[in-house]
Amino acid sequence: FDRAIQMWSAVLLQLLFGSVLLASEVMDRCEHLVNGSVSLNRVCRNTINEEVYVKTRSWLMKRGDPFTLFIDDSQNILFITVKESMLHSCPKLVVLKKNQFKCSDGESTLTIQLKESRIYCFPYHLYIGDLVMDSCDVPRLEQHKQIVSATTQGVLQFSLDQKSQAVNAQLEMLKVLLTLFLIFGFMSMN
Repeated sequence: FDRAIQMWSAVLLQLLFGSVLLASEVMDRCEHLVNGSVSLNRVCRNTINEEVYVKTRSWLMKRGDPFTLFIDDSQNILFITVKESMLHSCPKLVVLKKNQFKCSDGESTLTIQLKESRIYCFPYHLYIGDLVMDSCDVPRLEQHKQIVSATTQGVLQFSLDQKSQAVNAQLEMLKVLLTLFLIFGFMSMN
């Protein structure tokens, strides 16, 4: 019986804290990007429209959120930043850390430090890039669409707002309470 309780407590703790492990795995996939060696060029910016929202159903974005689409110099990496941040004003962007970026316009360079940022890297093309390109109004749109659809890696970056931070804080508090419940519940059984 004690062995079963230990096993279930391990499973529950993994469920509670599994997102932390997943986040570190995702960041490992981003190592090639989060070292300042990849230069990203802005292609377009707009807001998340109904079609993008419905087809992606991401809890991290909503209709009307601003996005900016960047492509690296080799045209392999598609980088999309979503939510309000100073990153949208950058013609050229370099990721230094998961929440630190270098923004340049050719004449000046600015280091941007975000309060909270999430970066998700994928070793394949992201369909969301094709969707958001459809709402871009840029010169040579068809040429840009071809470049975007030929990318082989996708990156989504979210600058989280206060509401998201409050939800995250509530989830962390719930994890702590459930952990305490597990600990004290098992102690009272012994």
